[in-house]
Amino acid sequence: MKSSDKTAQTFLTACCAFFCPIVIMVLCYFSIGIFPGSQRSILASDAFSQFANFHASFHNMLKGEQSIFYTWSGSLGLNYLSLIAYYLGGIFTPLVFFFPNEQIPDTLYFLTLLKIGSASLSFWYFSKKTYQIPSFGHIFLAVSYSLMSFITAHSELIMWLDTFVWLPLIILGIHRLMDQHKPGLLFVSYVFLFVSNFYFGFMVGVFSLLYFLARTVSDWQVYKKKIVPYFLTSFLAGGSAMFIILPTYFDLKFNGEQLDTLNWIKTEGTSWLDLIAKQFIGAYDTTKYGSVPFIYVGLLPLILMFTAFLSKKIKRKLKLSWIVLFTCLIASFYIEPFNLFWHGFHSPNMFLFRYSFLFSFLVILIAGYGLETIAKKHHFQPIYLVSSILILTFLGVYFLKPHQSYPYLNKTTLALSCLFVCIYALVFMLYEGVFHKSRKRNFSKICVLLFICVSLEAGMNTYYMLSGILADWNYASRSLFTQPYPDIVKNLKTSENHSQPNEFFRVENLEPVSSNDSFTYQYSGVSLFSSIRNRNSNQLLNDLGFPSRKSQLNIRYQHNTLVMDSLLGIQYKLSQSPLNTYQFSQLEQTDSYRLYHNPLALDLGMLTTQAIKQVPIEKNQMLMNQQNILNQLAQKQQALFTKKEPSLVNTTNAYLQRNQKEWRFFEKKANHPQVLSLKTTIPKGKQAYVAIYPKDFSKVSNTNLTVKALGQSSEGRLDLMGSYYDLGYFSEETPLSFQLEFYGENHFEIEPPKIILLDTKNYEQQIKHIQAKTIKTNVKQNQVTFDYQTEEDKPVIFTTIPYDLGWQVKIDQKKATVQDFHKGFILLDVPSGKHTVTLTFYPYGIKLGASISLLSIGLFLFLYKYKSSLF
Repeated sequence: MKSSDKTAQTFLTACCAFFCPIVIMVLCYFSIGIFPGSQRSILASDAFSQFANFHASFHNMLKGEQSIFYTWSGSLGLNYLSLIAYYLGGIFTPLVFFFPNEQIPDTLYFLTLLKIGSASLSFWYFSKKTYQIPSFGHIFLAVSYSLMSFITAHSELIMWLDTFVWLPLIILGIHRLMDQHKPGLLFVSYVFLFVSNFYFGFMVGVFSLLYFLARTVSDWQVYKKKIVPYFLTSFLAGGSAMFIILPTYFDLKFNGEQLDTLNWIKTEGTSWLDLIAKQFIGAYDTTKYGSVPFIYVGLLPLILMFTAFLSKKIKRKLKLSWIVLFTCLIASFYIEPFNLFWHGFHSPNMFLFRYSFLFSFLVILIAGYGLETIAKKHHFQPIYLVSSILILTFLGVYFLKPHQSYPYLNKTTLALSCLFVCIYALVFMLYEGVFHKSRKRNFSKICVLLFICVSLEAGMNTYYMLSGILADWNYASRSLFTQPYPDIVKNLKTSENHSQPNEFFRVENLEPVSSNDSFTYQYSGVSLFSSIRNRNSNQLLNDLGFPSRKSQLNIRYQHNTLVMDSLLGIQYKLSQSPLNTYQFSQLEQTDSYRLYHNPLALDLGMLTTQAIKQVPIEKNQMLMNQQNILNQLAQKQQALFTKKEPSLVNTTNAYLQRNQKEWRFFEKKANHPQVLSLKTTIPKGKQAYVAIYPKDFSKVSNTNLTVKALGQSSEGRLDLMGSYYDLGYFSEETPLSFQLEFYGENHFEIEPPKIILLDTKNYEQQIKHIQAKTIKTNVKQNQVTFDYQTEEDKPVIFTTIPYDLGWQVKIDQKKATVQDFHKGFILLDVPSGKHTVTLTFYPYGIKLGASISLLSIGLFLFLYKYKSSLF
């Protein structure tokens, strides 16, 4: 064959490997109503609440509208480089620059297809360089790899998909280093993997190390000399990624991230039949809690893998090395310490066994060797033997499984699985019976037939996986993301009240579309749902009434007091219904939202005294903590909050047991709300709230509360949102009747409801005392400037900027020290007089990390060019 013809054939097969899984995904998405411009979007589970918003913020960053180092959008402020390292580090992410944020659902749709196609292309290249098999053999292995159940069942988690592009190249890089003394591919692939996602980079890094060691032991005399080159290449690759890994590590370490403790030995919810049950076509249980590993990668690769173990042409030591790798992975599925290790000693928040794709990869890697032995020797008896055993195993598991276990296995999944095993066996029988006289010439044709069958099987399984996501999470409507409230927020930045380009203000929403809306619409707020967060500042906010319990993954703005609106500088508030809030005035209204202005919002920085450092923060004393901070800032003691008990009028659909410490609810009729009707009298000049405190937050995770008063209602999840439900402002003494509607758990306990009364006169006096000590504030991306003048002795600037080691401060261009308020907010000791304070944020460790990266890249290039003998 001519060189040009061979190149053309290679190009065509590469295109086939790339586009085939894309076409299958497009058809499967279309079958459930998802396509470009469709009403149903690709945004399911975290894709809706996290990835869509974070990708929109990355688009804003590329346009220069925010810093790559810091964002003010989530939880008052956040290290944005760390967010990129976990969510947005992939090589395809910059493509969002070419799509407007209004098209983010379609952007993620195309990025998902692009990543899955690239994963297939990557494995095709690995296969082509590793196995001596026909072209379509490479293609159907690539299709099986890119459409394994782990990928399709987690396809909405777009940040994970980059990993599957680099995994085959890393393993190929190990082969090249060990067999050809070429470290380049391994070095580059490792670097891109670690930069793309350090979390999955850790899993692949551990697996690739185990793979290298297993392969080395399988032929010790040949490969023992490659130990030093491998570790040298790996360490230099890791060092090259330190510009993003090191700052992220420090961010996690110094902002409160902790390792999980081990509470049990066996993993929860797993059973001895899981490894077989999850090999059925369409075996989708859930990606929430209680799931078992997704390890399906196709029935033909499974057959070929066992064939490889039965082949006498493959060295026994190599087979033993594979068995050791499988043993490590299978043990991790069942033994919790091993399972926790793969997750970096952090228990996953749903989406369990996140390393199980490594099992699937190992299956298909070995399957390639099995196909290679068949292509060379044309010995098919192992195929028939394995196929027969596999069918009997499927039948045995289905009919002998314990009652009510594995509900996702049904007659359809059983029939499809057995049918395709039979089809593959028949294809080989067809080859053996029809083409036995010219096997070498026609084996490639049989691979074409196998490719068609594998594609059909992968398509069916993918359809079941996407349908499982739809039933498990639901794919959100496009309109929820594209049509909520962009214009009303954008108008704030161009309004007459904010004519200066760097003027800072915060905005919040009482009925947000998601917790991370602020990232898309570029406003500073409180709410955040992210694995990357400042746990120290979130804990302080939790103690001030913004719930962020346990791991601080979630922090929600809703249902707190006016005091916190002022303290955090919430200058504007969005609401779908009219607000009856002291001093708030409506500015604008759209079809969905009203925009309100808060004239009592404080600045980002406030002048105070050294006494702020002694203000205590007590656990479970949110109102007292709020009052103590405000009183100190105003340097005037005022009683802000009083409490009273409402009277119970009646209950509906609830058996209620009451005492002085708790109220116990027992549902009468299922799937109906339990309703309390209460009454009280609100004194003159009070902002009133009803406080609802669950006795055990873990027992109300599915309970929603709706508070109805004066024709208005407010809703919230008891375990996620604040405890102070607004009843309105009362300028005169008013008798008030209201209802509490609980929906969800049929039995739970709360503390007796309390009416919280904010004295608006005292509150306003305190705020105006603080506002009188004005600081001119200027915020430009990752830099904050305070201009102030004071004659106070040893003044302090109290800020609501989350404390982080990345902040550097200069007073009149001279370096100073950043201090913290209970590890959550920044405090600054400043001199008396007239001065300028400049705070600049660069992620802690970025200079060291960048230096290590440059040194590592330079050292590798030097060794590669001048000391290649080391490899």
